[in-house]
Amino acid sequence: DAKMMFGLLFSLKNICTAIDPTREVKRPLGAPTPHGAGCSFSSFTTDCYKLHYLDSPSGIKIVLNTSTDVGNLEKALWTIYSSLYCEYMVKNPLW
Repeated sequence: DAKMMFGLLFSLKNICTAIDPTREVKRPLGAPTPHGAGCSFSSFTTDCYKLHYLDSPSGIKIVLNTSTDVGNLEKALWTIYSSLYCEYMVKNPLW
């Protein structure tokens, strides 16, 4: 399941970057993208679930699968990243 999720996220990010309307020069589909460059997505919804996605500045990807009736969780994902990950992982000298 982890490999399928990685493939899904990788493909969606590449598609978003390839069709980015703000870039004059389009990247070829599948070309490596520097972190933070190009368009990205924050969530998508299917009939069964809603996937929320955060690609943080440090390269950590946070993914939440929720029910379809949940609203936008981008602020909650940033809170998880800044309050939990940065506080307890990055600042931990033993990590």
